[in-house]
Amino acid sequence: MNTSFLAVNQKMKVATDSNKKCQFTSAFFHDKTNSVSGPAYNESERGGSSCTMKKLGKWLDETLEGTILMVLLAAFSCVMMLQVIMRYAFGNALSWAEEVCRYCFVYSAFLSVPYTAKKGLGIRVDVLYRLFPKALQKLLNYFYEILQIVFYGYLAYSSIDVIKNVAASGALSTALRIPMQWIYIIIPIGFGLGVIRLIQRFVYLLTHKGEAMKQESRSVLEEEE
Repeated sequence: MNTSFLAVNQKMKVATDSNKKCQFTSAFFHDKTNSVSGPAYNESERGGSSCTMKKLGKWLDETLEGTILMVLLAAFSCVMMLQVIMRYAFGNALSWAEEVCRYCFVYSAFLSVPYTAKKGLGIRVDVLYRLFPKALQKLLNYFYEILQIVFYGYLAYSSIDVIKNVAASGALSTALRIPMQWIYIIIPIGFGLGVIRLIQRFVYLLTHKGEAMKQESRSVLEEEE
């Protein structure tokens, strides 16, 4: 009887020891798996988020100003059409329509600054420019871009004082009662974005000299046509 009891007790001890070993082994491999798969999973997550940020940054770089200008133009047209309908069809003109259209036009004007800077559509007299040799034309292009950057930067910086003065006066718009500093704030935004776009274009001129000259000659031919 004692012998059988000892044998059963020994088997139970062996089973308990083997169970502990299995638990330790599974926990060990579970930790190893987590340590291996965790960073890889996080890496894939980081890769997906960085890819999304790159696409968003590319979209903003290519279409930011153009999209906002289209939205402002659509708002301008819709409000103006609504005003015409309300005035001539119902005899009850809107008091705020002209003000909205005016501010949409002002915002469009200043947001066109970075748009034209990005496209290289700045106004310049190039009658004598075309008579110069290619090397001198290249130097004049660099000087023109640097001059624009300095000028736009000066306008953006100087407009900050104007906004401070308007904010201190507490002026409000006539119909919408909007604080006028929110209208004037488009001035440093427009010229500040213009500086960024001009710097991008200047870097492009330095790194893609041949393509830049081809684009310049193509734009000149289009103007002549």
